[in-house]
Amino acid sequence: MSTAHWKPVSRPRGRRDHHNTRSVRDDDQNDLDNDFFSLCESETKDLDIREYYKSSRTRTSRGPKMFLVLLCAILGLGSYYGIEEETVLLKMKGEKAVLHSTSNSRVSVKTIDKSALPKVQLLDSLGVFANLIDAKKSTDIPLFFHIPRSGGTTVKEIGALCYDLVQASEVGVELGDSGTTLNIMKDDRGAKYINVDTGTLHGLDKAIQLGLGSFNGVELISTPYIYNATRLFSKDQKGRIFLMMRHPIERAISTYYERASDPKTEADTGGLGIEEYAKSEYAENNWVTRFLSNSLSGELTPQHEAVAREFLKKKCLIGLLSEKGQSMERFQSYFGWSGESDKIDDCRERQLFLNWAGKNTHSRVEAGSLTYSLFEDHNVFDLRLYEYAKELFEAQSYFFEHQDSN
Repeated sequence: MSTAHWKPVSRPRGRRDHHNTRSVRDDDQNDLDNDFFSLCESETKDLDIREYYKSSRTRTSRGPKMFLVLLCAILGLGSYYGIEEETVLLKMKGEKAVLHSTSNSRVSVKTIDKSALPKVQLLDSLGVFANLIDAKKSTDIPLFFHIPRSGGTTVKEIGALCYDLVQASEVGVELGDSGTTLNIMKDDRGAKYINVDTGTLHGLDKAIQLGLGSFNGVELISTPYIYNATRLFSKDQKGRIFLMMRHPIERAISTYYERASDPKTEADTGGLGIEEYAKSEYAENNWVTRFLSNSLSGELTPQHEAVAREFLKKKCLIGLLSEKGQSMERFQSYFGWSGESDKIDDCRERQLFLNWAGKNTHSRVEAGSLTYSLFEDHNVFDLRLYEYAKELFEAQSYFFEHQDSN
């Protein structure tokens, strides 16, 4: 898939009125703003945004006009790039995957103004992850950002059983100790795994030391530690990120019941009932935003949200658990996973709808209840990020509309 290259541009800037969230500009700049939004409306009507992606894949750029359509129709980020703030560069730090609540959790979703998100750029180290619209290369490796309790285990099962992909995840180490060399192991179903554990920081570090990123047999890598995984790749051999997202409150509730039902993880709930758990420090806090902004502890700010959004927009092929069938079809199409069509379709359907991995049955928590509201308080940023991911999922449909013509 060949693509045109593009870079975001800023809206006209002026001085800030710190008593108001809007920017104060001279009359000519206000006119420019009015022209900008008028142009957004007219361009969106006149040009089908699908043409942008079609032209991107053939490297026939339509220039600033088509970028403006993308900016207006998909991203809605005029103020996002125009606000006068310093560029944010967040440094790497390692923490465990179980995240508990922090002091900023009791915040209403409505108290965070989307227009106040700062201008950000991603860390240079993330350049080893391909941009979504960059031309694909044979050396690129699919990298699955595994968000717990969001259908990720099923995605990996489909990769192993339906597409016959050699996978590096948490499974391989169970089939044989990695020792000092990488090997491909088979389980009793014939699924192939590399003998490492990329689901933990220790296991991922060992896989990096053993050269997993350049291992000739690897066809899919899965990990929740996306920033640490940069060390697997290089400018010449990049990772291509895809993920499956779930509504944050559904995910939080499922996380509680999954941990509470397993003696190995019950301590992570404090032995509490779900309502008391939701009131406590044991409840997870904005897991996805934290992992995408590499801020696994401490207070979150709109800067972290802006980084997470930028990461999703530029680097991630979005899948949604609520659209799991379509999401898997997109993954297959984007990465070119192939095989006997009927067998793949049948296998994928069985895994998605009959043999759902990691499924747990639990009581329903009603929206509007105290427990539900408490989980909302813990996931202010993730709720907003999920809504943005749904917009991106819709926008990314244009990658697949004209696949037969390329």
